[in-house]
Amino acid sequence: MFAVTLRPAQRASLLAGPALALLLLAPSAFGANLVGLVDTGEIYESSNGGASWEIRATLPVRDAVGLAASTTPSDLTILTRSGSVYRSLDGGLSWSGVGAITASDVAAFVILPDSKILALTESGLLYRSVDGGVSFSGLTALSSSNCVSFIRGLLGRLYVLARTGEVYQSDTDGASWTAVGLVTVSNAVAIQRKAADLFALTETGEMYRSLDYGVSWVPVGAITASNLSAMIVSGGSLVVGARTGEVYQSVTGTAWTPLGAVNQLNLVALGSDEPLATGV
Repeated sequence: MFAVTLRPAQRASLLAGPALALLLLAPSAFGANLVGLVDTGEIYESSNGGASWEIRATLPVRDAVGLAASTTPSDLTILTRSGSVYRSLDGGLSWSGVGAITASDVAAFVILPDSKILALTESGLLYRSVDGGVSFSGLTALSSSNCVSFIRGLLGRLYVLARTGEVYQSDTDGASWTAVGLVTVSNAVAIQRKAADLFALTETGEMYRSLDYGVSWVPVGAITASNLSAMIVSGGSLVVGARTGEVYQSVTGTAWTPLGAVNQLNLVALGSDEPLATGV
């Protein structure tokens, strides 16, 4: 186990001016703080809705797949494609390697309200941790070999999106799954819930929406960008990122506004310090 902490100059930059909110992890006027993960291990944060970004910490990884908060915004978890699990209890200022999954194709993960972690591989294997990411055991397997995204939706339902558009749903905390719908694409990258609606994003910027829990999907808009890699919901808006660092925002998924850019190539994931395990 080891800890990764900010360099003094980085910590000083976070303490200056409005970035104090990063240390306190209080919601800004734009909603929760946004976090961008770069494949070279840098963790960038924005406290102004993605307009500007500052480095928060650096991890010894090149394959982060996502960041999520548990029941408080100070309890953060990062998983990597190669199965490493990192956890921060101080809002991301310091990180410790806490455990690992015996997998080389982790695609996404979800934290449940009881703090259990569910990690999904691209090949459809689902693992569960009941001890904060220290150890994982196999839970089940989906009938998909190209899973790309995994979320917790309304009423505690879990959803998985495959790159080829298949949508799977679980009402049993991941123990069993049903194929419920299909987005007619071949390059899906992310699924997210906004209120009662589900949204699916493609690598080339097309956005689809489902109003019936993933059963049927319709195109609603497109982003004039390519190499899109990540999507989250923050402050009531959809926020997406491209591998080249550009970040875009939309309230409905129809019209998109450029916000800013993480000044790094190979943005692999967007995250938020908004607790994901709370609410319905």
